[in-house]
Amino acid sequence: MEADVYPVAHGWLERLREEARAPRGFWRKGPAQQPAMSHAMVSPHHYHMNSAGLYRLGQPCFNEFTRRVLAEHPGQPHDVSAYTFLHDPRHFHIFQRHAHRFLYTDLVQNRLDEWTLEKVRAVSPDTVFVHGKFAPFDVGRGKAKAGSK
Repeated sequence: MEADVYPVAHGWLERLREEARAPRGFWRKGPAQQPAMSHAMVSPHHYHMNSAGLYRLGQPCFNEFTRRVLAEHPGQPHDVSAYTFLHDPRHFHIFQRHAHRFLYTDLVQNRLDEWTLEKVRAVSPDTVFVHGKFAPFDVGRGKAKAGSK
């Protein structure tokens, strides 16, 4: 997990184990961007799966996929470059064969806003981690700041 991913629910370790067990064969599980965007600036970039999540490390085909993405998109963030690679018409045959291995999940939310637990729960009560720069609580003590329920 990245340094700005916070557990926000009891039982997060069991939920993490559950997600890692099934379905068999996934390569990545990660979040879509939150909150909902209500402006005309949404672009294909916004559909990428954020890097916070689970990875099937050590799986030879996933390792080869990652190597190819890196070779084609050096210096780019790996989450965006993986999305770009898979949605490039030249790689449609790879998308067809492996799209089912990339699963969006509510295990973790990728929040760009000054989120609160209420906002997180409104998207999904099953979320146990939040990835975001604006943590509304003291993570070290696990106490919510005033007004952050």
